[in-house]
Amino acid sequence: MGKKGQKGVGQAAGGKRAGAAPAAGAGGQVEQLLEMDQAIALLKTTRPTFYRWLRAGKIKGMKLGRQWRFYREDVERFLKGQEPRVDLPADLSPLIKTLRERLEQAGVKGFTPAGDTEVAQAVGLMIRLGMAMRTSDIHLGPYVRSGGQERMAVLSYRVDGVLNRVAEFDIRLLAAIIAQWKTMAACNVQEKLRPQDGRILISLGDVQKELDLRVSFLPAVYGESVTARVLDASAVRLDLDRIGYAPRMREKL
Repeated sequence: MGKKGQKGVGQAAGGKRAGAAPAAGAGGQVEQLLEMDQAIALLKTTRPTFYRWLRAGKIKGMKLGRQWRFYREDVERFLKGQEPRVDLPADLSPLIKTLRERLEQAGVKGFTPAGDTEVAQAVGLMIRLGMAMRTSDIHLGPYVRSGGQERMAVLSYRVDGVLNRVAEFDIRLLAAIIAQWKTMAACNVQEKLRPQDGRILISLGDVQKELDLRVSFLPAVYGESVTARVLDASAVRLDLDRIGYAPRMREKL
């Protein structure tokens, strides 16, 4: 419950309910801006369910003061089953190019990651490269060179106990990439000040493998970091014959 006299969500100054307002979106075009109640009505859902989608990063929103606002296009993308738009502050193509080159060096050619956004494709390439390199852990986070003048984001893979730096990229892209990791791991995208743990189960059709990624997110001074432990889910499936039970015990089980 809010404090007495405080305006509820969807109220403008003076207590009058505000309608959908135009706002400048990416590229300067005018887009329709919705209040939370309007977005909920458009989706025909309940407020608790809407909040759950918002925390999971399935719906993109922004806070103006204490109130949430949503672009109508983002809500309609969710209705169509599409991934949220990502307005990137820097060019992601150099990172994607580097990941594709490293994949080819590892012997993987023609791999097409799932996702209709560049960020989703970049994360898909990171995971597939980890599989190709037989990595045990994927590390992604901010890095500051000596002196603190130059900041960047670094992607590293641990192979046979040795940490190998795979790519460096613009640190301004880090938040969007980690948000994609959080979405895939069913973590709270809005929470950036507390550690979180999640899990990603992903199927790699080109090699008929299923990966089980145990993901941890940690807040840091210059941005969050993520560590993913890579497990081969198909390799840990044990039936009773492989466990080695005696025939009589196996029949009882």
